[in-house]
Amino acid sequence: WTEGDVTKWLSSLGLGCYALTFQENKIRGDTLLDESNPITQSDLRDLGVSALGDRKRILSAISSLPRR
Repeated sequence: WTEGDVTKWLSSLGLGCYALTFQENKIRGDTLLDESNPITQSDLRDLGVSALGDRKRILSAISSLPRR
C-alpha cells in the first residue's frame, strides 16, 4: 500500500483526521503489516492519536488486514 492507500483506509474507518499525520510519517502498508516491528499504542500516541478508542480501532483494523 502507498501512503495514499493508507489515507483511504483511515478514511474508511472514520479516522481520516489522522491521514496527514500518517502521510507525514511515511506510514505505508509495509509499516502497518510489519509483524517483526508492529505498530503499538505507544507509537500511535507518539503520532498524535490521543484518544484511546481511536488507537484501539486502528490497532484492531491493522490486525484484520490480510497478510500475504
